[in-house]
Amino acid sequence: MSNQLFKKIIALATCLSLSTMTFAQTTFLSQLQTGSSGSADANQTAQQQAINAARNNGGGMIPGGQLQAPQNYVQPRPLKLNELPKPSEFEIYVSAMTGEQLTRFGSDLVKDGEQTYSPSSTAAVPNDYIIATGDELYVRVWGSVDADLRLVVDRQGQVVIPKVGAVQVAGVPYGGLSKTIQNAIGKTYSGANVAASVGQMRGIRVYVTGYAQTPGAYTVNNLSSLVNVVMAAGGPSSAGSFRNIQLKRGGKVISTFDLYDLLLKGDKSTDRAVTAEDVIHVGPAGAQVAIVGAINKPSIFEIKKGESLQDLLAYAGGFVSGAQTDAINYMALNARSEGFKTVAANAFGSKAIVDGDIYMATSGVAMRQPVDKQMRMIKVDGQVNKPGVYVLKAGSTLQDALAAAGGLSSGAYLYGTKLERVTVRTTQEENLKRFIREFKRDVEGAAAQKVTGAEDATLSKAREDQGKVLLKSLQDLKPDGRMALSMKPDANKLPDVLVESGDVLTVPPTPYSVTVLGSINGGQVGMAYKPNQSARDYIKLAGGYSRGADASNVYLMRASGEFVSASGWFSGTGSIEVMPGDAIFVPEDLQKTSFSKEMKDWTQIIYQLGLGAAAIKVLKN
Repeated sequence: MSNQLFKKIIALATCLSLSTMTFAQTTFLSQLQTGSSGSADANQTAQQQAINAARNNGGGMIPGGQLQAPQNYVQPRPLKLNELPKPSEFEIYVSAMTGEQLTRFGSDLVKDGEQTYSPSSTAAVPNDYIIATGDELYVRVWGSVDADLRLVVDRQGQVVIPKVGAVQVAGVPYGGLSKTIQNAIGKTYSGANVAASVGQMRGIRVYVTGYAQTPGAYTVNNLSSLVNVVMAAGGPSSAGSFRNIQLKRGGKVISTFDLYDLLLKGDKSTDRAVTAEDVIHVGPAGAQVAIVGAINKPSIFEIKKGESLQDLLAYAGGFVSGAQTDAINYMALNARSEGFKTVAANAFGSKAIVDGDIYMATSGVAMRQPVDKQMRMIKVDGQVNKPGVYVLKAGSTLQDALAAAGGLSSGAYLYGTKLERVTVRTTQEENLKRFIREFKRDVEGAAAQKVTGAEDATLSKAREDQGKVLLKSLQDLKPDGRMALSMKPDANKLPDVLVESGDVLTVPPTPYSVTVLGSINGGQVGMAYKPNQSARDYIKLAGGYSRGADASNVYLMRASGEFVSASGWFSGTGSIEVMPGDAIFVPEDLQKTSFSKEMKDWTQIIYQLGLGAAAIKVLKN
C-alpha cells in the first residue's frame, strides 16, 4: 500500500469518528468488538442512525447538526427597551392626592432589556428531573470497559449503546439514571461502572395567559419554573395580580403562587417546575392601597382580604428612623372629602385596610419640634395643576400651598377658594353645642309660661312648635370648618394666611350663577350672574319678599366665605354688588317669638357661632 493511499484511509477514518462518536473512545469500541470488523461497522452505523434520528426529531439540534446553546425563552412579543408601562387609575389617583409618583410594589421585577430568564446552563439538575425524548446524556463508563458517550433520547424514549442495544431511559428520574444504564451495560459486561449526566435538555412549550405584560406561548428549557416563565412574560401588567398566579396542568390548578412571598421573604416554596403544555394564568389585580411619607418603601401594595395596617407596614419595610411611630394618617377613598384621619399605634393590628386607602407616615423629628417649627400637611384640590397632599415648612402660607400644587389651572375661581380648617371646625362645634343648650332652655322656658285665653294658648303653641323645629335644625347642623378668606373679587393671590396641618384648600371652577334663598316668593332660586347687580335686584328677580320675610336683615354669603349684611348696616340691599357664586339669604321675621331676646337677629346666630354657609343650608328651612 502506497503512502498516499494510506493517508486517504486515515483521513476517511477520522471524519467518520468525528461525525458519529464525538466523545467515544476507540478503546471502548475495540473492547466491545467480539465479531468481525464488518460487525463493528454495522454497530457503529446503527449508533449513528439512532443519534441522528433522535436529534432531528427534537433532540436540540439546529440545521447542520450543531449543538444549540442552552435553551432560552422565546418572547412572542419582545419587551421594548425603556418603555414605561401605562399607569393604572389608582396610581394616577394616588399621585393626584399625595403629589408622589408611586408605582405598584414589584413592578420593577423585570428590568429594561432583560428578556432571557432561562435557568443557568451550569445549574445542577435536580434528582427528580424526569428524562424524556430530546434530552442529551453524557455517559462515562470505566472498569471492565472504558468509554465516554454522548447519547440523545429518541422518540421511543431510548438510547442505543453499541453491543448493548437500546436502553429505555424516558421516565427515569435523573437520580436513578446512572443505575439504569449500569444495569443495562452490566448484562453484557460485568464489572462496568457508569456515571451519567444530562447535557443539552429538551425544550418544552408552555402558555402564559391572563393579565401578563406579554401573554403568549413560550418555549423554555426543562428546568424552568413558574417564576421563570412569569418573568419571561414581563411579569403582571398594570391590571394583573402579583398575588394570584396559577399553574394549571390538565385543566386543574396545581399551584397558586404569591410573588410577595418571593419579593418580601425570599420564599419560593410554592414555586413549581413547569412541564410541556402547562398554563400559567395571571389573575386580575386585587384591592390596592398606598403608603407614603416616612416609610422605608413608599409604594402601592396589593392586599388580600383580612390583612391589617400592621401587615401593610411590614410590606413597606416599617418606619424610617426618626418617623412618628405612635400614629399614622390615612384617607379613605369613599371619604376623601373628609381629608386625612389618624390611626393610633395600638390600633394598627386591628385596623382593616380597605381598597383605595392612602396612608401617610410623618416625620417624628419634625413632630417633636416646637409647634411653630413643625411641618404642615395640607391637601390642595380643585382647579390646580397638581392636586394632592403637600407637606410644607413652618411659616408657609396658603399662596405657598397653591404654588406647591403647580398654581391655578384654566377656569379657576380664586375668589371662591374654600379653606376648611380642623381648628375652625372644632370651634364651630363648641359654639353650636353651647348655643343649642341655651336655645333649648329658652324654648322649654317659653313653653312653661302660663297663658290666659284660647287665642294666647294657640299662639303660644305655635311659637313652641316653631322653636322645636328650629332646635331640631340646629341639632342636625354639621359645621364644615370653613374659614372665610377676606379678599377682593379681582384679587390675583390668596391672603397671607399661615397653613395649619389638616387644612383642605379647594379652588372651584368659575361659577356663572347666584343663589337666592330663604323667605322669598320663589323659594330657593338659582339664576344666571349678571354684572353690576345688587342683592335687591336679584331678590326682585327671584319673586320678591314673602309675607313673613325680615327685609331689614338680608345677608350675603360671599363666594370667599365671608358673611356680610346686605342691609341694616348699610344703606339697603342695593348698596352691595353681588359677585358670581354669592348666595343671598332672606330670613324669617322672628321678632314675635317669646325667645326673640336671645336671637335679636340672624347676625347673632351666624357671627357668634361662626357657621357661615353651613348655617344657611339648615336654618333656611
